[in-house]
Amino acid sequence: MSDPERRTNRRAVVIILALALVCASIGGVLLWATRDEAAPEPHACQGYLTDEAISFLAGGKEVDDDPSWTQYVDDSGAFESHAAEVLGDLSRCGVILPNGDIAEFTTSTVWDVGPYQSAPLDASWYGHAAPLGSALGGWTERGRGAVLLPDACTKKFPSQGKPVQVTLKLRHAYIGDVPAPSRPELAGALVSYASTMAELKGCGTKGFRLSGVVPEAASPESLPDRDGCGLPGFVATRPQSAGPALDQAVVGSAGDSWSCVVGRELDGEEPQAAAAFVLTTHQQIIERYDRATHRDNENTRAELVTCAGKEYLAILVFGAEDAEDPPPHMEQGQKLAETRLKPKEELYQDFLAAAKISLGCSAAPGR
Repeated sequence: MSDPERRTNRRAVVIILALALVCASIGGVLLWATRDEAAPEPHACQGYLTDEAISFLAGGKEVDDDPSWTQYVDDSGAFESHAAEVLGDLSRCGVILPNGDIAEFTTSTVWDVGPYQSAPLDASWYGHAAPLGSALGGWTERGRGAVLLPDACTKKFPSQGKPVQVTLKLRHAYIGDVPAPSRPELAGALVSYASTMAELKGCGTKGFRLSGVVPEAASPESLPDRDGCGLPGFVATRPQSAGPALDQAVVGSAGDSWSCVVGRELDGEEPQAAAAFVLTTHQQIIERYDRATHRDNENTRAELVTCAGKEYLAILVFGAEDAEDPPPHMEQGQKLAETRLKPKEELYQDFLAAAKISLGCSAAPGR
């Protein structure tokens, strides 16, 4: 074979090999892209939503739909819309449950939702909501709950130094269209998502877990003449007050977060809440509770109490939240408070004195 023929054959072999490599590369890219598109997300919602969290809500059934993920801030940490900035929304993860409900996990810098917030509330709020327990700053109600992330997480999110919370809302269970899961199941899903997020962000703590019993919703019972709300010696009513019997609904524990609501029809959709008595020792809540707002609400009293080395925030909500045109059940609650309970200042001082004895510190002077 002549040299020109050898050179021609070598060129042909090189060209064939090059074409083969190109085709292989293109095929590999197409195969990788096809596999990537078809493959399920290895970790839903950036890894925050685990199988454990879904199992709490799905009743052991398999979830077929892939969770959807929305980020409300860009890579620089700036909010992508004015609405998200106003709401403080950072991200959202939604998943369709086997019963057709939609569970939405929302991470936000705005935490003023729920019974332990920085402004006065209507007393009936404490009848529907229950604290998470386990020394966590959070609560549950029917189909909804929230938990504050550890303080260190404020530096891991674009929160401008504000606390960060995770809220779980079941769209249909919240409005009563489908049965809501139990409070422990709801709390389990919420805290699983929040604790996984905190760990992956590098701000988790060993104590950011459900370590005890999750309180269920309060069950109303008759208000006793003495030892009201389970506080030794506490009397809430006026002497010889006339009218229908009052009930009390107590939930939580004083060593963590606790509340007692007094009124009528407390387990209904529109409770007639005459008063709410609240104690919490959660430091995040205590630090951010805004007692200055009480100047706009004559019906709320609050005070810091130290007992046995622990600091508590004690709150009294007397009747309805201040409103120009309250709904009938709130108006009835206000009427019950004014006619059946002691005057608010006397009631507040008697509550503080009984609470201090129950918590293990001395009663108020002169009582």
